[in-house]
Amino acid sequence: MFNESILAKVKKSIKIFIDNKILMYYYTNTLKQKLKMFNLFEAFKSIKNEKEFNNFLKDLCTPNEIKDLQDRFLVAQYLEKGDLSQRDIAKKVKCSITTVTRVGRFLNQESYKGYKTVLNHLNLAHHR
Repeated sequence: MFNESILAKVKKSIKIFIDNKILMYYYTNTLKQKLKMFNLFEAFKSIKNEKEFNNFLKDLCTPNEIKDLQDRFLVAQYLEKGDLSQRDIAKKVKCSITTVTRVGRFLNQESYKGYKTVLNHLNLAHHR
């Protein structure tokens, strides 16, 4: 029979091994995702004009995905302006109230601040 302390050490070693494998799997996948995102970022940075942007977007996304991106950004603009209700925005943009709510959450509550950053850039550009 196994000694209890040896069995405990083996269990502990197996747990450490499994924990490290899980951590390594997460780290590897996170790193891969970051590299993919950086690759996409570099692709967008390389675009020289609106025509190249439109052509790249049409290659990259389906027509419905492009429409969804357009709708979300328009919703963010309306929400930032603040003079329409969420329901009115949904009607005006012809999207779901869920889309408006989600964009609103990302605009005002999430830590990414992507919408806010871009809208601020656009507002600064308009005031120059």
